[in-house]
This record gives sequence, C-alpha cells and structure tokens, in this order.
Amino acid sequence: MTTNNKATNKQMLLNVSTIWINRVVLILIPLISTPLITNTFGLEVAGIWFLASIFGYQLLLLEVGISTSLVRLLAKKDIFQSKEKSLKIISTAFFSLILISLLLIAGVEKISLYFIQAFDIPNTVMSDTKILIYIIVFSISLNLPCRIGYSIFSSRHRFDIVQVIDTVGQVIKLILIIILFTIANPTIFLLGAIVFGISSLIAVILFIYSLKFYNFSFHNIAPKNFSIRYLNKILSLSGAAFLITLSSMILLQLSSFLVGIYISPKYVPLIAIPIMILNSLTPFFQALPTITGPIAAGVSNLKEKEELFENFKSFSLYSTSLCLFSLLTLLIIGRPLLEIWLLGDQVTINDIEIIHKILLILLGAYSLSFSSALGRSVLVSVGEHWKSANIDLVTSILAILMGVFLMLYADLGLMGMITGM
Repeated sequence: MTTNNKATNKQMLLNVSTIWINRVVLILIPLISTPLITNTFGLEVAGIWFLASIFGYQLLLLEVGISTSLVRLLAKKDIFQSKEKSLKIISTAFFSLILISLLLIAGVEKISLYFIQAFDIPNTVMSDTKILIYIIVFSISLNLPCRIGYSIFSSRHRFDIVQVIDTVGQVIKLILIIILFTIANPTIFLLGAIVFGISSLIAVILFIYSLKFYNFSFHNIAPKNFSIRYLNKILSLSGAAFLITLSSMILLQLSSFLVGIYISPKYVPLIAIPIMILNSLTPFFQALPTITGPIAAGVSNLKEKEELFENFKSFSLYSTSLCLFSLLTLLIIGRPLLEIWLLGDQVTINDIEIIHKILLILLGAYSLSFSSALGRSVLVSVGEHWKSANIDLVTSILAILMGVFLMLYADLGLMGMITGM
C-alpha cells in the first residue's frame, strides 16, 4: 500500500473542477425534466413523483452513515498503509449493508402499501405508483452496499474519478428521460426505472472500479474478513454521520412529506422544486467542504493543523461570497427564468411566484449559515462528530416542529413550513 495519502494542490483543483462539471450536468436534468413532468402529468401526479423520489432518498438513511464514516477510517494513516486493515474495514461495511438491503427487500410490499395509504394515492395511478415504489426499493437495496466505492475513492482524494463516472451516467439518464417524454408514452414507473436504474448502475460501476483501481481482490471481500472490532469503529463514526444526514433530510425532505400529508400532494411540487434547485446549486458551494473531510482526517501535527485552519478561512470566504452572489442573481432574474422554465397549462403565474419566494428564503438562509458546513466537515473528520451531529439534529427537529406549528395552527399553510425551515 502507498505511504502517502496527501492531496496535492493539482489534485484538489481537479477534484473541485470535476465536482463543478458534474453539478452542471445534474442541474440540466431537473432543468429539462421538471417542466416535462409537471406539464405532462399535472401537479398532482407530479407531486406523487416528487414524494416517491424523496421517499427513495429517505430510504438511503438505512445506510446509517456507514459510507461516510468509511471515508475517514480509510484515510487514516495506519489503515491506508495496511491492505489487510483496509480489506477488513471494507468487508465489514459491505456485509453490514448487504444485510440491511436484504431486510429492505423483504419489506417491499409493506413499504409500498404504506406509501399508497399515507398519501391517499388515487386509483387511477395506484398501480403505477406501486410499481414505482418497488423499483425504488430494489434500486436502493442494490445501491447501499455499492456506495462503498465512493468511500474508497474519496478516502484517497480521488473525487475526480467518482465525478467522471457519475457525470457519464447522468448524461445517459438525461438522454433517456428526453426520449421517454418525446418519443415513448411516459408513465411515472418508467420514469422511475430510468432515474433509479441509472443511479444503481453508477453505484455498481463505482464499486467494481474502486476495487480494481486499488488492486483489492473480489475474493478478499468475503465474510471471513468481517470484523466485530472494526464494525464497532465504523458504527461509532457512522452513528454521528447518520444523525447529520438525518438532520438534513428532516429539514429538506420531511418538510415536503408533511406538506403532502397535511395539505395535499398537489402542493408538494411548490416546495419540492425550490428544494431541488437548492440541492442542485449547493454542491457547487459544497465542493470545498467535501474535499476538506479526508484532508482533516489525515492531519497529524501542529503545522498541518495550522494549514488546515488557513484553508478553512479561505474556503469559508470564497464559498460564502459565491452563495451571496447566487442569491442576488436569483433575486434579480430568478422569477422570469422560472416563468420561462415552468410556466404552462398545469403551472400558473401564482405557482411561479410561490416557488420563487420559497427559493429565495431557502438560499438566503443557506448563504448565512454556509460556514457551518465547512466546520461540520472538519469536526467530523477530527473526531468531534457527535458534537456536530447533536447540534444538527436538535436544530432540524426544532425547525420542523416550528414549521408544522406555523403551517397548521398559525394558518400560514405552505409558507409556515418554509418559515420554520
């Protein structure tokens, strides 16, 4: 195994560049697909699609932060220098996630019935919705253990490889979506097969390639290398990573779920579209926190800590400035752009106004709190993960509770939830 796991300035630049290129492609997908979905299916069926998509990403919580914790563990000096230790950690994580996937598949029927009943899905689309949930569950089940590929590359600072593979997959996904809506007869389960099928394929390719890239033999990813000692280490870190991910999902995805349950699924796109736009923009800002994690995990002396602190200040300044510039741009030209993008028979001017207002509120709040993302990345990587996780979870729960109160009891409806967030 190599004795050096430090990212060069050239590698850091390559990582950030490929992350940004990937985000451009990921922005194109909702940019093209959202008006096709809303104006082909209507807001109610589009709301079901957005709810199902959000539901799928919530199922990723079953990973309990294992892939995130692997990035830090595999980046530690004593582990990346030892092929035996690396293989034990990878095997332990892989078979733990395989078990979770099998449990998920076993419960697919109950999961689909829960979704249909919770959102009172109309009979006209019930069959398609059930097939869609089956596709999502099987896709997530395949995706979970294969996410280890991302962890392996990230721990070696090779975010560029991850982004190139993902970008190619996303381009294929976009082409298939365009074909579906222009040539074929679009249904929500066919859309789900494309979106979640390609995502699973990307995860599988990343996993296989990560093992080959670092000369890990498939035969060594075996139950005999499963280690309870390393499982305890993984879970110690993954528990905090899970809480951080859960906090984000509570804030950005549970909110859409609650709107669908307490108001109506047809209002879900009005909150889901701004959240989707925010999620498309934020990885441009999150590129620096993303690459900071493995760097912080490898810090071992005072000089490296001082260098990390200087990088932290520079990253915070540049990224926050970029956030505020984006906010100002959307404030000036956001509404006309949304009208060009979404306005149609199924989406009115009033809908556009609500989407624009929600987007400005969300991006404004994100811009003011951006430095916390960098701080969280560093805290998790240097061992202060539980402190960061607990703060995130408590504030997210309080935000959602405030949103529910304002939505239901202060008679603010949709804007009440956004104000709480």
